[in-house]
Amino acid sequence: MYTLHNPVRWIDPSGLSLADVIIEAARLGVAIREANERAAAERAAAQREAANAMAARAVLISQLTPSTRVAEFIKSWEGFSLTRYDANPPHGDWTIGWGHKLFDDSIRTITLQEAEALFAADMNRMVNTSLMQFLIENDILLTQYQFDAMVSFTFNFGQNIWNESLVGDRGAAMRNFLIAGDFSEEATRAAFSVYMGSRALPGHIRRREAELNMFLFGIYRNN
Repeated sequence: MYTLHNPVRWIDPSGLSLADVIIEAARLGVAIREANERAAAERAAAQREAANAMAARAVLISQLTPSTRVAEFIKSWEGFSLTRYDANPPHGDWTIGWGHKLFDDSIRTITLQEAEALFAADMNRMVNTSLMQFLIENDILLTQYQFDAMVSFTFNFGQNIWNESLVGDRGAAMRNFLIAGDFSEEATRAAFSVYMGSRALPGHIRRREAELNMFLFGIYRNN
């Protein structure tokens, strides 16, 4: 009865009065709150650090540009003509310059200066509206020669090779390889071999082999 009518003077088995228990609980609550606040601050700091690191990597990725060596490499494999020709007869795959696809039927011939301008425009489109976007979105930082190999790959297959929504998704194997980030010789050869099967043209197989050596060893072997 004394305990019920005098709760402040109640003594628990530890020897603390109820008032002491309340004070201790309040102190514990403050300690827990402070610990949670520190943990939240540390998580926020870690998230900011990760975001800053990703932003820094995105800057590094975006600074990659095709080398002059890969430009010459691509030109050697694409072939050259100042007069339009059907790259896939008889389907009318009209091409001119260094692999530039024609959609204007009125164009029959061009000058060397025009061919250079078309090539520069094609390279810019392949890299900046396709390959670069894919690399930044997936946080993939390549060396210069790995990047150059992918520039050539993109130029040959077209900018949509990095678009996974396309029917008959031909780029899946290379996209998955780059996203996985295992650039060992075995994994790299496996990825390129997908594009060197029995249905591939001999010229395409030789080009994939050259791109493979560029990606792995930095060897630029022109056609």
